[in-house]
Amino acid sequence: YRLEEDRGALVFVHFWASWCGPCRREMPAIQRMWDALEAEGLRIALINTAEDEETVFSFLAGHAPGIRPLMDRDGQQTEAWQPRGLPATYLVGRDGQVLYQAIGGRPWDEEPYLDFLRRLLATP
Repeated sequence: YRLEEDRGALVFVHFWASWCGPCRREMPAIQRMWDALEAEGLRIALINTAEDEETVFSFLAGHAPGIRPLMDRDGQQTEAWQPRGLPATYLVGRDGQVLYQAIGGRPWDEEPYLDFLRRLLATP
């Protein structure tokens, strides 16, 4: 996956790990947010930080089965983005620039967050 593939769309770039408590609690909310907004044009890059496939897919099967994960096996993408902690979310605008950054878990499926994301999706 290359972020440039989604140029022209709002992209939810999310770094996480299965051993991270806040990531574990947040992941079902991300799945519900994705269910609500995928049809509205939101793209998602769910990037696992250096865990093996069995761990990642076992975890996601119970927490976010509808989202395809991306694997940062060697940690280079995590290093390039340099999140200050996990989970870390970046909202990347249509022009490829980071609009917002959120460190720590969020209730992404709650109305204030969904409304915020819908406003961003509606912005040309």
